[in-house]
Amino acid sequence: MNALHIAMSIGSVLLAGFAALIAAMNIGCVILWWRHRSAGVTQNVSTLPLLPSIIIWVAAVLHSSLPVDARILPAWVFWTIAASDLTLVVLGGVFRLLRRTQERGDSPP
Repeated sequence: MNALHIAMSIGSVLLAGFAALIAAMNIGCVILWWRHRSAGVTQNVSTLPLLPSIIIWVAAVLHSSLPVDARILPAWVFWTIAASDLTLVVLGGVFRLLRRTQERGDSPP
């Protein structure tokens, strides 16, 4: 293992950790939004949509370009972090809403 492999391994682990942190923050924002909504508070809670998915994709590509003996994380870690991002579920609902309005012939809001 040379210095480039070590740097790429550390970089992919740091990127995966950063993506996991943002995904956890998005989960917290969705929970906070739900609690505000049920309490009648109109304050907005912002998430970072697609950012964890892009970061984890870069980390997975970086990690998969390493030789097998230099890989630190198993592949399921990247899939778990990518699947835990709740903003993808919210974006899926937005796309369903847009498709439904287009089927009815309405213009989107």
